[in-house]
Amino acid sequence: SNELEAIKTGDQLLCLTFMLPKARLALDRLTPEMFRREQSRDLLKFLRNNPEFDGDIKKADGLNKIIDYVKIATLQFEELYSGVDPIELYYEAARLRTRLIEFYVKDQKQQILGLMETLDAKEAHKHLEKVRELDELLKKTKE
Repeated sequence: SNELEAIKTGDQLLCLTFMLPKARLALDRLTPEMFRREQSRDLLKFLRNNPEFDGDIKKADGLNKIIDYVKIATLQFEELYSGVDPIELYYEAARLRTRLIEFYVKDQKQQILGLMETLDAKEAHKHLEKVRELDELLKKTKE
């Protein structure tokens, strides 16, 4: 399902950016709402607030609340990406970011479409503006 794919994509992106500080550029344009799980949003906030963090869990006081999630992310990184060239991993992080934004945009558009039938013209216009912003975000991400 799209929901599971979106969760998996977000988890993979976070495990990459958690372990590879230089890959954190891929977190640009991402907002906490784009991640489906609370732990993912917490890890995103941690990475944003600690840009110099080097992936050493022992140095991460701010991760106590989500330590199990972080340990899983670390294992996932080792399983999926150990031995892969770092440059390839930067491309992978960018690809995952694009996919995550695609999932978010699609989900938001579906929610807006569901609302449109019940809105007056002014409210509908506001939501159509949101759709344009989502399209613009997607376009910028793919450039």
